[in-house]
Amino acid sequence: MKRSGVAWVFRLLLMVPAFLQLNSQVSVTTWHNDNWRTGENTNETQLSINSINTQGFGRLCQIPLPSTPQQEEAYAQPLVIANSDGSTTVYVATMQDNVYVFNVPPTAKWTPQTCAGLQHTAPIGLFRGVLAGQFPADVCLIDGGGGDTTTCTRAVCPSVGILGTPVIDTASNTMYLVTESQDANNPGPQGINCPGKKVPNFYHYLHALDLTSSPPLAEKNGGPVQINPPNQGKAAFESRQVLQRPGLLFLNGISPASPTVYLAFSMMDGTLPNPTGWVLAYDGGNLGLGGFPLVFATVQTPDPTKNNSFGGGIWQGGAGLAAGLDATNQNNYIYVSTADGLFDPSKSDYGDSFLKLTTDLNLAKSFTPSDTDNRWNNDLDFGSAGELIVPDGTLPAPFDHMVIKGDKEQYIWAIDRTNPSPVLQQLNIIGKQARSTAAFWNDGTNPFIYIAQQFSPLSQYKLSASCTGGPICTPAASTTNIDPTGTQIGYAATPSVSSMGNQNNGTGIVWAIRGHTNAPLLDGLYAFDAENLNTVLYQPCNSRDGITPTRFSVPTVANGYVFVGAQTDFDIFGLSPVTCQ
Repeated sequence: MKRSGVAWVFRLLLMVPAFLQLNSQVSVTTWHNDNWRTGENTNETQLSINSINTQGFGRLCQIPLPSTPQQEEAYAQPLVIANSDGSTTVYVATMQDNVYVFNVPPTAKWTPQTCAGLQHTAPIGLFRGVLAGQFPADVCLIDGGGGDTTTCTRAVCPSVGILGTPVIDTASNTMYLVTESQDANNPGPQGINCPGKKVPNFYHYLHALDLTSSPPLAEKNGGPVQINPPNQGKAAFESRQVLQRPGLLFLNGISPASPTVYLAFSMMDGTLPNPTGWVLAYDGGNLGLGGFPLVFATVQTPDPTKNNSFGGGIWQGGAGLAAGLDATNQNNYIYVSTADGLFDPSKSDYGDSFLKLTTDLNLAKSFTPSDTDNRWNNDLDFGSAGELIVPDGTLPAPFDHMVIKGDKEQYIWAIDRTNPSPVLQQLNIIGKQARSTAAFWNDGTNPFIYIAQQFSPLSQYKLSASCTGGPICTPAASTTNIDPTGTQIGYAATPSVSSMGNQNNGTGIVWAIRGHTNAPLLDGLYAFDAENLNTVLYQPCNSRDGITPTRFSVPTVANGYVFVGAQTDFDIFGLSPVTCQ
C-alpha cells in the first residue's frame, strides 16, 4: 500500500541501533537493544567478568507491582534512558495496562537503603477520557479461551494489557506502546471455561506518551488511537482474536517520509478459526494522520480445509520486528516471519514464511520452506522465533548480509536478507524447538551467536565463511552444562550480551533468564562467560535472588545493572554487598 497514495522513497539517514551512549552510560530504547535485534551492549564498563559471581553480584532490589484486580506481570522488556547526572530511568510496562517509572541512581551511589527509597509513579492512566470504563482484557474471554483465570493454561495469562515491548524515540522523547482492553458490556455468549462471564467488546489502542511531561507519560501526538485497520482481502481485524505480541519498531525517516512506528499481531493461543497476521504502520508525529495505518495482512484467504482459518500470525516469541538497510539499493526494509497458515502467493497468502517488507508495507521478497502443509498440520511454526540481523560485513560474501532465526521444526536458518531464496543454511538441531531469538557478539577475533532452544542448554555457535555447510559452524563452540537434565534455560530464553567494547576479547558476558522448569536449579537470572558458556559466572542464590519470570522475558543490561520484569515484581540486579548464604 502506498503512503497517502503518493509514490515516495523512505530510507533512514543511518540504520543506527536504538541503543545510545551518554557519558559512558547507555540507553536501551527497543526490544533486544537495537533494530537488528542483536541483544548486545558493548559499552558496559561496570559489570566485568571478574566482578560477576554469586558472592559479589545479586539482586539488589525486588519491587512488588500492585495486584489489583489481578497481578501485573511484566512480559515486555524493561526499557532504560541514561540521564546526564549518571542515573538511569527505567520503564516497566505490565499486563494491567500500566507503565511504571523508576529512577535508579548511579551504581556509585547505591546503598542498602536505595531500594526502599525507590518510588515509581502512580500507574499511568491509560484509560482516561474516551477510554473510561475499560480495563485489561480477561484471557478467559478472549477468543480461543484460556481456561479459568485461576488455572490458566495459555502462554499469556490471566489478563492482557501491554504485551509487546514498547519503543522509545529519544529525539522527540516519546514512548509508543499498544494496550489491549475490554469494556463492561456483555453482548456476546458465555466465555469459554468462564462460568458466569459473557463476552464483552475488545479494543487495541496505540499510544504516544511524553517522557518529559509533568506528571510523566502524558498522551501526545494525537494518541491514543483505536487500532482497527480496513479488511485485506477476506481478512478482518478483530481485537478479540488477536494479540499485539512482537516488540514495536520505530524508524526515523527523511523528507517526505515522517518518523513511523510499526506493530504486528498474531492470534490468541487456540483461536479457531485462526485469524490472519497483521503488520501496521502509523505516523509517529500524528497517530491519527489520514492515509494511515499502512497495512500488510499475511494471509488474505481462508482455507476451508483448516476450519476456514487464515493463519500466518506474527508472534516470534515476543521478538520485535527487525529492520536494516539493503545492500543493493540502501533502502530500509522490515523483516518478519509468520506462523502456520495458508501459503499461496497468487492470493497474497504467506503462512510459514520469511518476509522482506518495504517501509510502505509492500512485499519485496520472501522465502517459504517447502513443507508448509506439514508445518501447519503439526503446529511447527516457522515464525516461532524472531530474526537476528548479523551486522553487515561481519563475514565476507556471500554471508555479508545475513538474518539468523530458529523455528519449531528444530532448525536454525541463515538467510540472505538481500535475496532470501535459496537460503544460506538450514541447520538441524534435533529435538530442540526454537521459541526465542539468538543474540550476537563479536569478540574482535570471532563472531558468535547464542541461542537457547526450548528446554535445552544455551549454546554458542561460531560464525565463519569457512564452516562446512554454511556460515553457522557445527558442532556448537560451547554449551552450558550447569544442569545435567539439560533444561536449565527452560522455556524460550532470549539471551542478552554485555562487554567492555566490541573488540575486547575476554570481556563478554551472556545473560539469560531461566524459567518454567523444575529443580534442581532456581528460576531466575544466570550469567556465563561469552567465550565459553561452560564457565558459569553467576546463578541465583537461594536466600536472595530467586524470581518467577514471565515467558519470553529478556534481561536489560545497562549502566552497571541488570533489569528484569517478572510475574509479580520488577527486579534490579547489580554488584551486591549482600553475601549469598
